[in-house]
Amino acid sequence: MASAVRVAICDDEPSVRRLVWLWVEATPDLEPIGEATEGLEAVELVERERPDVLVLDLEMPGHSGVFAIEQIRASGATLPIVVYSGSAGSHLHEQALAAGATVFVQKTGAASELLDAIRSVAP
Repeated sequence: MASAVRVAICDDEPSVRRLVWLWVEATPDLEPIGEATEGLEAVELVERERPDVLVLDLEMPGHSGVFAIEQIRASGATLPIVVYSGSAGSHLHEQALAAGATVFVQKTGAASELLDAIRSVAP
C-alpha cells in the first residue's frame, strides 16, 4: 500500500484550519501533518516537517501567503503549493502564481475541490 500524501495546512482562521484538517484526515490517501497560522510559520513548518503538499491561504496577518511561497521557493523546495483562498482574481492570486504556487482553489468551493487539487499535484 502506498503511503498517504503528507499535507501541511496554513491559514490564519482557526475554523478554516480545523475544517481542512478534518477533510484531509477523513481522506484515506491523505494525512495532515502540521499547521501554521501565517507565512513565516508556514516556511518553518515546511522546513521542519517536509510535507508532500502545502495548503496555503494568501491573506494573513504578519507574513502573507505570497511571502511564504517566495521563501519556500528561494530555499529550493519544490513541493506543490495549493493556494486555498477567497482572493481569486485579485493581485494576490496573480502574485502567488508568479511566485510559484502550483494551483489555486476558491474557499467558496466544495471540500472535494480542495481534496481533488491536493491529489492532482501530489508527488
